[in-house]
Amino acid sequence: MTKLPPPMCTSLVTTESYEELRLQALHQYDILYTAAEEEFNILVALASTICETPIALISLVTSDKQWFKAGIGIDVKETPLSVSFCQYAVALDDILEVCDTTSDIRFFQNPYVTGDPKIRFYAGAPLVNKDGYKLGTLCVIDVQPRELTEKQRFALATLSEQVVAHLELRLKDQQLGKEKLLLEQAYKQLSEISNSPDLMIKLTQLKTLTEKMEFALVEKDMATTTSYLTLLKKQIVTLQATLEQQLLNRSISSII
Repeated sequence: MTKLPPPMCTSLVTTESYEELRLQALHQYDILYTAAEEEFNILVALASTICETPIALISLVTSDKQWFKAGIGIDVKETPLSVSFCQYAVALDDILEVCDTTSDIRFFQNPYVTGDPKIRFYAGAPLVNKDGYKLGTLCVIDVQPRELTEKQRFALATLSEQVVAHLELRLKDQQLGKEKLLLEQAYKQLSEISNSPDLMIKLTQLKTLTEKMEFALVEKDMATTTSYLTLLKKQIVTLQATLEQQLLNRSISSII
């Protein structure tokens, strides 16, 4: 995975360079528009239960929309960034809590406030990855004004860390899968090379020379042993050249 520089902006209005790096970090997880996964569904269910809200979402914020990896209490899968609550949460270091959306200048005209589902309360904990980039939020929503308790805020923040932990684990699993595939391909190529007739002939010749050397050593015939050793060295050089050429041919054919 490409190592990104640490984030440099935590203000409400993010800089263009920070946003570009944040989006790079998000896309590295290859999570957008993927199927539902039980691990994430469990976390939103826990957030909804603990915070006692009818709606809970894992929201990933892209350049123009927010997409919900998991959700409970709402059927919407994504919304434009222009109506997103979470775009404000990813600009903060702590939980964004809006106790009454109708009295907040940022949200009182939001279509999800003026229309269904008539959001009145929002709390979003940023999903901060190991490099400090905010990928989205774990948020809870209610249709009536309210305020989280300290324990609920702590639980929401803790669950948001678990969301990120699952994202990191998912990414590692994907990387291991790719490495396994590369190893299987390399093993297949080596197997094909080892089964080549030319290689088998050279290996047989080496085996024969080795046996002759062993016999000469037993007979203490050093002159013959030296002669066989010279031939053995030549055979090894030839075998090495053959292997290198076959590996080169495989590499060229895979590129073509």
